[in-house]
Amino acid sequence: MREELDEFAADPSLEEAADMYEVLLAILENWNLELSEVAQFAQNKAMERGKFKLGVVLDEVLGD
Repeated sequence: MREELDEFAADPSLEEAADMYEVLLAILENWNLELSEVAQFAQNKAMERGKFKLGVVLDEVLGD
């Protein structure tokens, strides 16, 4: 996956995105996970915690 991600970063194209997608599908198949279930889980998680759309990642939460 890292190799495909590096290739996509160097050339953000449909071809490289398709390669990353194929790797993801292979990983999901290996772990007996369904893409539709992962997508639904991601949607639920995004509603609860937000998305990575802005490229901001929360490192730490302080307090109770």
